[in-house]
Amino acid sequence: MDDNQREKYAVLAHDRHLKEISDTEKLLESFANSAMKAPAIASAGGIAGLLGFFSANSKAIIHTPAVEIFSEAVTYFFASVLLAVIVPSLAYITQYCYTAYQVHHTMHFDSPFVRPKPSAVRWQAFGYSIHLIAILLVVGSIVLLVVGGLKFFELASFVGHHPTGCGLSPKCLVQKFLGSDQM
Repeated sequence: MDDNQREKYAVLAHDRHLKEISDTEKLLESFANSAMKAPAIASAGGIAGLLGFFSANSKAIIHTPAVEIFSEAVTYFFASVLLAVIVPSLAYITQYCYTAYQVHHTMHFDSPFVRPKPSAVRWQAFGYSIHLIAILLVVGSIVLLVVGGLKFFELASFVGHHPTGCGLSPKCLVQKFLGSDQM
C-alpha cells in the first residue's frame, strides 16, 4: 500500500471515528432520557393515586393496621422517585466519561489509524462503573415501584374487607348509589 492510499484510509478511519462519536452520543441521549423518566413518572403517579385513595378512605384507614401499609407504600414510591432522580446525574457522568474516552485517542496515518491513549482506558473503566451503577439504580427504582404498587393493592384489599365509615367497598358503593343506609 502506498502512502497516498494509506493517507486516504487514515482520513476515512478518522472521519468514521468522529462520526461514531457524534451518532453514539445522540442515540444514547434519547434512550437514556426515556429510561430515566419512566420510573419517576410512574412512581409520582403512584404517590398521587395513593394519596387520593387515602383521602377518600381515611375513615377506614386511620387507627388501623392500614396506616402502616399506607406508610410503607408511600415510602416505596418515594424511594423509587428518589432513585429515578439520581440516575440522570449518573447518566451525565457516564456520558462525560464516554466522550472523554473517545477524545483521548490519537490519530495516525499507519494502521491502526485511531489508537486509545492509556488515559482513555481509565475513562472507559470509570464510565462503565458509573453506567453500571446507573443501571442498577433504574432497576432498583422499578423494583421499588412494583413493591409500592403491591402495597397499594394490599391497602385497597384491607379497606375493601374493613369498610369502616364505608370506603370504596362494593357494598358501600351500592349504598351510596342507592342513597340507602340499608342493603
